[in-house]
Amino acid sequence: MKRFIAILLIITLFMIVSCATEESINTPDETTVEKSEETTTSEYKSPEMNFNNAVINIGAADHSKDGYSIFWAVENYCDAYAAEQNGDPINDALYLRNQRVEEELGVTINIQPLGTFVTAGNNLQKIIMAADDIVDIAFMNGNFMSKYLGSDMIIDLNSIPNVDFSHSWWDQHSVKEFNLFGTMRIVTGDISINTNFAQVAYFFNKKIAENYKLENMYELVRKSEWTVPKMIEMSRSVAHDVNGDGIMDEADFYGLLAHSYETLYSTIAGGVRLTTKDREGVPQITVNTERTANIVEMLTPFLLDGNVTIIDNPKYAHVFNDLMMPTFLDNRALFFTNQILIGMELRNMDADFGVLPEPKFDSAQENHYTVLSSYWATYIIVPTTNNKFDITGHVLEAMGFYSQQYVTPAYIDTTVFNKTLRDDDSAEMMRIIMDNRYYDLAYLYDWGGIYNLFPRMVGEKKTAFASEFAKIETKMQTEIDKTVELLK
Repeated sequence: MKRFIAILLIITLFMIVSCATEESINTPDETTVEKSEETTTSEYKSPEMNFNNAVINIGAADHSKDGYSIFWAVENYCDAYAAEQNGDPINDALYLRNQRVEEELGVTINIQPLGTFVTAGNNLQKIIMAADDIVDIAFMNGNFMSKYLGSDMIIDLNSIPNVDFSHSWWDQHSVKEFNLFGTMRIVTGDISINTNFAQVAYFFNKKIAENYKLENMYELVRKSEWTVPKMIEMSRSVAHDVNGDGIMDEADFYGLLAHSYETLYSTIAGGVRLTTKDREGVPQITVNTERTANIVEMLTPFLLDGNVTIIDNPKYAHVFNDLMMPTFLDNRALFFTNQILIGMELRNMDADFGVLPEPKFDSAQENHYTVLSSYWATYIIVPTTNNKFDITGHVLEAMGFYSQQYVTPAYIDTTVFNKTLRDDDSAEMMRIIMDNRYYDLAYLYDWGGIYNLFPRMVGEKKTAFASEFAKIETKMQTEIDKTVELLK
């Protein structure tokens, strides 16, 4: 019953139940599709239009194409479509979503594979620069946003008719942050399954926590005591040399497995904004603060302490999969911080694990903040080559709505809670994680190279943030000014 209540709360939070129609949304199948009555909710109404099988071309990275070797479980999914139903809840929800959109609007969705996340941005750029109109809508991962946001290759989404970005299937945090002088070039929400996968969180080994009689992690979150100092303290309390040879290596026991970007993630999770818009909507640099300096100064030496943490190892081509994952699965690490997608790799882990939001900097901080991996999170963009504005707006709305109805529930209910997270407390933590997503224009524009400043400092073993930031501050401001001039 506790699990049932927890799941209902999650679904209610995302307005899934409140927006549900008479169709079943928990187990989408062919029976659901056959119900052809007009779909109506408090927000969404079928436009009752038929575009006579007009083709709408959607571009997205698709790792199942061109012989690409699937590395992570989530790479089996594509934001834009599913080729066929196969019994996998997320796959089938994506398939059903597109089927409903096609039937409701009388359109044909044509998928334009753009390669992998590594190549998609450049491939789409070539298409746009060639004035080719084979992509009307694109899902693009955040790593390539600086390429598009400062150019004339994509259009203002606010200029597209028949789409309302105040609707609940659009992430309102992204809508607010990405509107700059009335222009919004990117957006995300339920329409993007990869945005759900991209949330950075902490996994912890419950067996280790119990063996070392550590404080209840969930209660720490509830009492606002899950902080960076607490995480460091716990990590140090468990790390040790297993075989007593005096050398910490792959066979030993660690407190934290982390990415070198963790200083950036922790700074943001600590309540620091890289930029903040002023009353006129102009982004102002707000990262160079005493709080940032304190976080970096505290965290960097800890991340570099090879007796407690693993952040890198040149011996491994892919340190996350080849070293960190086996270490965590083997019950030799207390914490593993990474994207939520890692949970799908832990389904067969013998020991129970839980999930926590990124820690606060201190207990006085009001909220937790969730950072999205720029590599995994995807955003909707519309190329300037699009000449189907009317259709595009209707398709975006329908895809957003039916993603909320089918895809998000499949992710939250079936995949995350029933197959990955193993306790009701973790379900509560997921609410916190998903409720407090953080977006910052500087994070995606990468003005002045601010995105990579933090991991570079870790790599160079530097802790003085103010002096390192001073090296890029002028460039960052110059690039902000250029963006303002372009859009204002």
